[in-house]
Amino acid sequence: MLNVDAFVLAINYQQDGFVTRNIMVTDGRSLIIGVIGSLLATLIVFLLKKLYGHRKINKSRYSGYWSTEIYENGYDGEKIPPTKTDYLLLKHDKKTDEFKGAISRYLPDEQKYRNWVFKGVFTKDTMLLVFWSKEDISSYGVEYLIMTDDFEYRGYYLKRDKEKGTTDGFHDIFRVKLINKKLVKLDDIRKAKDAFSKK
Repeated sequence: MLNVDAFVLAINYQQDGFVTRNIMVTDGRSLIIGVIGSLLATLIVFLLKKLYGHRKINKSRYSGYWSTEIYENGYDGEKIPPTKTDYLLLKHDKKTDEFKGAISRYLPDEQKYRNWVFKGVFTKDTMLLVFWSKEDISSYGVEYLIMTDDFEYRGYYLKRDKEKGTTDGFHDIFRVKLINKKLVKLDDIRKAKDAFSKK
């Protein structure tokens, strides 16, 4: 047991502009209580900051489930159905406008096992996204989309054409039309949740 007559332990822990108070320590027991109290205060501030950051992401109007309709055979309104449909679970940071998340293939049925991760950013009326597969398959690409309606972006999925060689060091790039839309109907959101829960 520490036997100390009296001294002052100055703890000036700063987090987000808040400074804890100085603690008067009169014996070894008070010293231990002061150190434990300071550690607890540090932990509480850390957890509150994490909770605030998580709440901020969840409160973003862009966070949530999205659908991606992929038109490999071209797009002609309602006449040509999408060849593939994916669901995205997107987490948006309002402070930086960056987002990240996961992609789950919904259609066609034989590809339902496939999934990817992605990162991206919203810039004014543009959605930029890069994705890559979590599996042992070579599947990755970039999406460049422009806002056409509230929570709807249309543009292209770009990927390298592996079939063609190069003559000048540049690979040909496929452009595939696609539409990203945030899901708002409860039935659509349930479908997306099911797609992720079955992985």
